[in-house]
Formats: sequence, C-alpha cells, structure tokens
Amino acid sequence: LGLTRQEINVLLAEVDEDEDGEIDYEEFLPVCFNVLVEIVSKQLEDRRIPKEEVDLRDFFVSLFRDADSEGEGRLAPAVIKAT
Repeated sequence: LGLTRQEINVLLAEVDEDEDGEIDYEEFLPVCFNVLVEIVSKQLEDRRIPKEEVDLRDFFVSLFRDADSEGEGRLAPAVIKAT
C-alpha cells in the first residue's frame, strides 16, 4: 500500500474505537473493506475499464469468455485468481 510506519500507526489509532490498544474484527473490517475498495478502484482505473453500463457489461462478458477457455460457462477459483 505504500504507507509509512507513522501512517500505519495513525490509522491504527483511528481504527481503535474503544481505545483498548487492540484492533478487533469489528474495528478492522470497515477499514479493510475501504482499503480493498481503493485497491480495486485503482486497478480498474489502470485497466481502462469502461464507465457506461452497457460497455461495462460487455467488458466483463468478454473478460469472462476469455477466461472460460473450455466454454463451460463457469470459472474455477484458480482461473478467477489468475484473471
């Protein structure tokens, strides 16, 4: 993520809502979700993902078809991870 140690410490202090010095699951989950959204958003921007709904649908259908080399209409988890 490219965060400095100081930035991580500030983030952890902000997340520790009950100020017990520990980050529990309920405190961690929203932050984790937001970080993942940012990462995926950046990746989508880098791939030049279409913005319009029809173009976006066509993009993902094409991506799926390319990954579904056997034409089975489903993807194995390993294929999804590799894509």
